[in-house]
Amino acid sequence: MVLSDNGASQEGGALGVLNDISFFVGFPENIDDIVATRLDDTGGPHSSCNYPWGWAQAGNTPLRWYKQNTYGGGVRDPLVVRWPGGIDDPGAIRTQFCHVIDLAPTILELTGAPTPEHYHGIPKMPLHGKSIASTFIDGAVPAPRSRQYFEQFGHRGLWDYGWKITTYHQPGQPFDDDEWGLFHVDEDFSECHDLAAENLERLREMIDAWWVEAGEHGILPLDDRLIELFLLPSRPGTPHARDDYVYYPPMSHLPMDAAPRLGMSSWDITADVTIPPGGAEGVIYARGSHNTGHSFFLAADGELHFDYNALGDHHRAHAPLSLPPGRHTLTAHFDATAPSGTLTIGADGHNLASVEVPRSC
Repeated sequence: MVLSDNGASQEGGALGVLNDISFFVGFPENIDDIVATRLDDTGGPHSSCNYPWGWAQAGNTPLRWYKQNTYGGGVRDPLVVRWPGGIDDPGAIRTQFCHVIDLAPTILELTGAPTPEHYHGIPKMPLHGKSIASTFIDGAVPAPRSRQYFEQFGHRGLWDYGWKITTYHQPGQPFDDDEWGLFHVDEDFSECHDLAAENLERLREMIDAWWVEAGEHGILPLDDRLIELFLLPSRPGTPHARDDYVYYPPMSHLPMDAAPRLGMSSWDITADVTIPPGGAEGVIYARGSHNTGHSFFLAADGELHFDYNALGDHHRAHAPLSLPPGRHTLTAHFDATAPSGTLTIGADGHNLASVEVPRSC
């Protein structure tokens, strides 16, 4: 099974960005500065671009809006299934409604894999989807389900028997003020023709049905925050819901998704090192990439460095260091005073140098 992500992205804004992390840490880029100083970096190894809204809309055409929204541009995706011997007409197209939550039940049915009622003594959440295995054999069989809700950052939608309602929600505005559109997607898959005004009874029934689905599937209370959700404490059971991170060799670098969340917070790094006769050089600690990240290292000239990369702006604390052979403790401390902070490096209990970081990320 191969499927795409849910729609072209809108995080690039009206003009696009050279560093896509800037959206998530709330530091918008200055397009004039980029054009004047870094235009040639676009698309190269020193950028992580995101396209502007115009290209995102072109990428989703003929569907409306983008990722994050509940119009077709944010929720419709291609799905390709290959099953030698299990599909009699390879290359055929199926038109039945299918949602990503239907894929797990499909795999469980076809493989005959057991589905235990409990996991570590905890009752298992019921599967929300239904198997689409019947559509592999019969291209005309009805879809296994007749209704599916959608919700992303306050935007809402409901598919019901080939009809769909959708809202575009403005963050911070009352949900009751949202206007619902009604589309007969069996005949108008790109949601171009809003039929709400001429089908008020159907619209009202589907809005009521959305609230029922939302209540049954844990969507309430509604939450229309976006950037703020990236700054909240991690939920239990997720990779960052921990105080201890343990890594084992060999490691080439420490990617952001597997590293402690140090952005916009104070932290301390302590490295116990052994200096051999004749001195030492090399990286003590590194994480991230050209987007954002840190590198703590001893240079060949004997200087101790800590490079703080904040969205491509490098801020470096460095000081000469002469360490005799043996064990030593090297430290880095960041004192966050959002949105900025002060980085200080030291050795064996003595601070050596500091640098101001205007944007902590």
